[in-house]
Amino acid sequence: MKPPVRIRTTLCAFALALGGGLALTGCGEDGVSKKSYEVTYEVSGKDVASIVFNEGKGSISDPDMSTEDRPKVPWTRTVTLKGLGAPTLTVTSGSADGDATCKISYKGKVLQEKTAKGAGELAQCSVVSPMAD
Repeated sequence: MKPPVRIRTTLCAFALALGGGLALTGCGEDGVSKKSYEVTYEVSGKDVASIVFNEGKGSISDPDMSTEDRPKVPWTRTVTLKGLGAPTLTVTSGSADGDATCKISYKGKVLQEKTAKGAGELAQCSVVSPMAD
């Protein structure tokens, strides 16, 4: 007997976050993997060296990440992701006195915000897909 859709969807999201695949977990049977949603990524700071983010390309379990080097900040991008694809945004600070902040929002609500300070330091914002709810 299968668990209810909401429980199965949440379990699938955790399986993906831990590196599991759709084929191994039985995820996607309820149509969640076919739905899409938008998130907004924001980056701010002083001397941001790079941005790496999930733009919705590739597969859910192996996304093709996009990179921007030496971006002009503040930087904002709204992307469309599929199903249980995790919103992921990583920023790197470029100098000893630099800082870089990443923020992920869904429907106006901030899901996560982190800041890195110092040369080469990273801040990684990564959350479970809102479709897991």
